Amino acid sequence: MKNSKPRVGFSLRSISTEQFAVIESAYSESSTVRLTVGLDFGVDESSEVVSCVAKIEFKTEKGSFIVLHVRCDFSVKEDAWKEFSCVEDHTICLPKGFASHLAVLTIGTARGVLHAKTENKKFNNFTLPTIDVTEIIKEDVRMELNTSDTSL
Repeated sequence: MKNSKPRVGFSLRSISTEQFAVIESAYSESSTVRLTVGLDFGVDESSEVVSCVAKIEFKTEKGSFIVLHVRCDFSVKEDAWKEFSCVEDHTICLPKGFASHLAVLTIGTARGVLHAKTENKKFNNFTLPTIDVTEIIKEDVRMELNTSDTSL
């Protein structure tokens, strides 16, 4: 069966840990732990790069005790870039499915960073579970080409 969805040409350009912190005083073994996940998207028009930042926090009632922000930059092929660009209003629109795919890749990368940063340490038992990005990305992601990010 032929795939009816067009493929978007892109590649992972870079990975960076924008923020990592462990705040032991905000954790207690008797506390209920909550996980929050946020996503930001950014764009660099001059190099045709889309960025996705996964913002992960493990929290208790005392506050965040693990904070991790991981950024993945993706180079988008010229034909896809042109398809996503809207010259009239100077925006770029990432289709929901493509934005979700970039988010899944970025969250997976964050999962590995979290493990590496906490390996052989007290907080290594806090792993990032699978995340249903459809609960976060509910529509196409539109960004002005003059600005640097859009938060979800």
